[in-house]
Amino acid sequence: MSSNDLQFYCFLGMDHQAQPLNSYWCWAACLSKMIKGLNSSSQIGTAQCEIVSHYIHSFNSHNLITDDNYCCSEDGAMRTPCNIPIAQDHLCDVFRNGGFETEEINDLEIFNNYETIVSILKTFNAPIILKTRLFQQAHMILITGFGSRNHCDYLQVGNPVDNNEKYMLYENFLANIHIDNAWTAKVISEENLEQDKILVDKYKFIKESLDFIQTQKNIENPQYRNPWYYLTHLNAFSTLKYYRESNNKDAALFELELQNDFEINTNSSIPIDNCEPYVYRHWPVNFMSISQFSERVINDTDSEVIILDEKTVKIKDYGLTLTYDEQLDTDLVTVISGPLNYGFEKEAIQYTTFISRLEALPKLTAFKDNSAAVAQSQVNINFS
Repeated sequence: MSSNDLQFYCFLGMDHQAQPLNSYWCWAACLSKMIKGLNSSSQIGTAQCEIVSHYIHSFNSHNLITDDNYCCSEDGAMRTPCNIPIAQDHLCDVFRNGGFETEEINDLEIFNNYETIVSILKTFNAPIILKTRLFQQAHMILITGFGSRNHCDYLQVGNPVDNNEKYMLYENFLANIHIDNAWTAKVISEENLEQDKILVDKYKFIKESLDFIQTQKNIENPQYRNPWYYLTHLNAFSTLKYYRESNNKDAALFELELQNDFEINTNSSIPIDNCEPYVYRHWPVNFMSISQFSERVINDTDSEVIILDEKTVKIKDYGLTLTYDEQLDTDLVTVISGPLNYGFEKEAIQYTTFISRLEALPKLTAFKDNSAAVAQSQVNINFS
């Protein structure tokens, strides 16, 4: 399979918008996502707090709030009067003020036909708005894209409480998404649906990584050389990144870890045409846990590592404290404190570059009097 075979389409300008924790702002998150992503002519701002402020001011006649931006607090705190859902009768009017002509879909049976859903997305050139249920409460989500591979059909579902942007297998969509109401939306603009370049770029990165690892480690199982399975298994993608950047792991261990990632045993195989439940468009920020990152640093530096918080560790043998930021093609680290003599500045560098530089440096025990404590007292200067 080549990247050209990834026939997945979405509204590329629409980035994930998470609703505030413990809030009723799913509707505001969805509308904000649509306004920003499709460049609609919004009369109510673009941020969630602006949208909610407008709604309270314009549609809630019993509320005494007159400030159009009342819900946009400087500290980001949620003001009690602002934590409200949208009344269903107001939805079309509010979305119209956001720049969208919205119309309710009366026949919900259309969602039992995949081709009809795709046709609606193409015709209206905007997401389909769904009112569903989350823990028995009304919850708004969006259908924002679609795709197919072999006989497997997928829908991209934008959920304000889910940080993973992914394509859901259509059969799973039918089984797990209970639709109470639905609306079409239309904005006057150019074509918005495009081939998902993010997914294509991710595929190319996976393919290049597998080719590189194959030349270094000779992956014996041909199924582990199929990029598709790294798009559908989060753990496998993380393992792939790790092994691409690490030269001290052998191929046998790599394949053993992949067996765990794919949740298979040594006597089974991955079906070639398997319909995976999800195709992950984005991976969570810092998908690698801090404990995994700590273990990686221990292996690469042969040093004791102390976990300070969810993204910060201290390499004790070097007296270095650093944070990490996981990216698609490389991992970045920033040294935030440590011995000035080591020459690290407070700026993000590639993890592999950091390790290469560190290998050429002595540990604290190599300093004067062979004492780490003395060495630290002499040269350990925090960067400002």
